[in-house]
Amino acid sequence: MTPGQMLLMGFAGMYSRLDADFTALVNAASAVQIIDKYKKADLVREATMLQVILMIEYEYLLWHMTEISHLPAHMAKHVLF
Repeated sequence: MTPGQMLLMGFAGMYSRLDADFTALVNAASAVQIIDKYKKADLVREATMLQVILMIEYEYLLWHMTEISHLPAHMAKHVLF
């Protein structure tokens, strides 16, 4: 196995763990009960918007890593994130 392939496998493992941890975080955040009067607070609204942005970026990153893992090692080393 080439060093490039080992690097890609390491990143794939790291992002698999990140995926599991992020899923656990989203599930825990979904279980939190918020009082109705607090739902109107800007802090909750901003946190929700940030969570959506992070989820979109995370899904893009996972998609990108999946696409790179299918490339030959000599091509994958030229891909920029």
